Amino acid sequence: MNFLKKIKDSIYSPEFYSSVPGSSFGSALGYFVLLILALTIVQSIYPVWLFSTEGQKEIRKFSDKAVSVYPNELEVKIKDGQVSTNVKEPYVIAIPSEDNAGENQNLIVLDTKTPYSAAKFNEYKSLIWVTRDSVFVKGDKNGQTKTFDLSSAKNFTLNKTVVNSFVAKASPWLKLITPVVIIAILVGIFMLYFFRLIYLFLLALLVFILLKIIKRPIPYTDSYKVVLYAVTLGFIVEVITIVAHQQSFPFMLTVITLLVVLFNFLPEQKKVAPSKKSK
Repeated sequence: MNFLKKIKDSIYSPEFYSSVPGSSFGSALGYFVLLILALTIVQSIYPVWLFSTEGQKEIRKFSDKAVSVYPNELEVKIKDGQVSTNVKEPYVIAIPSEDNAGENQNLIVLDTKTPYSAAKFNEYKSLIWVTRDSVFVKGDKNGQTKTFDLSSAKNFTLNKTVVNSFVAKASPWLKLITPVVIIAILVGIFMLYFFRLIYLFLLALLVFILLKIIKRPIPYTDSYKVVLYAVTLGFIVEVITIVAHQQSFPFMLTVITLLVVLFNFLPEQKKVAPSKKSK
């Protein structure tokens, strides 16, 4: 309850802000950490839910597809750095129709008889070309084709049985992807907020100047404590715009924070002015 009251007071409470300069830096930083932790949880609800549902479906689909895409009859051997197959070449493995996009219609072409050439690679319309001693992987439109030398590769045989065995062994580990990704989402969002403590040094300087202009000067260190509270409304508005998929305006956090400081410190200035006249 005290934390919720601080959120309310951080948005608007002249009395609260008048006490901030006299409070400890630890209490201001503690509030900031709790605030960004709460905002992290709120902001991560949708991506965590999306990955836990749709992401899991895609992982299972990928696992099933890895087995179904590999042809039953195909066996590829690497022996002494040389590739050989048991099928008539060039042998093509097409991209599944639902994933087929762009100019590449094939996933892999096996052609260990033809020397590599860019023209031939383009003719195959494939993402990967396995030659006698190399694997060529097509880059994006602006990228270069990557080459992987197989001359020093260990002897290996790949067939449907090996693929099924590999997928069966990997399946239990795939279940760990969800908690790992969820933790990564939470930590990533939290750290993005936490690193903004660096930006708040500049924002505290703007607050320091603003309070001088309205004749409510406080030391820079106290301005930084004020900022740790005053960013509350700006952060909340940011989260709302993100969740609602709305566009924010430039320097939104800075503008909102400065307005919060202005409206919370101006009332005290107005109280002081009449007392000077009465004297």
